Amino acid sequence: SDIFSMHIGMVGCCLDNSAADRRIAVSFCNYSMERTSHAWALKKCQSDIYTSGDLCDWTQVNSAWECREDLPENWFWTDKVDCTMKAKVNDDGMVAIVHDPILLTGVPGFEMKVDPRVHPDTINYFKVVWKDGSYPSPSNSCGNG
Repeated sequence: SDIFSMHIGMVGCCLDNSAADRRIAVSFCNYSMERTSHAWALKKCQSDIYTSGDLCDWTQVNSAWECREDLPENWFWTDKVDCTMKAKVNDDGMVAIVHDPILLTGVPGFEMKVDPRVHPDTINYFKVVWKDGSYPSPSNSCGNG
């Protein structure tokens, strides 16, 4: 299944999408740490009587304490559709998963961070089996893969 059908994000509905540099979303949850699919989050935002808003590429999320948006493992759905898995390969053919999202909070000192295990600078590589032992790597300009 694709990432948009998985129940991994929290709902953050934007009230006003006009100010691109300061979009504030409001989080709604039915219970603490609730995760939903992208479709459910979008439906909830568009049908909510308080926001009648939408998902957006927000800079700040405000919520009730029980939604716990302050925890680093909590992520909110946005209107971004470029959500693909990335990987990097070292010269030994080992692979590391990389997350490289744009992370903005609009609040200095509260910038969101990518987990070190999947940060673009990660050294958390694992072994994979390559067909015919041929793989892309930095030393061959990502060729032969």
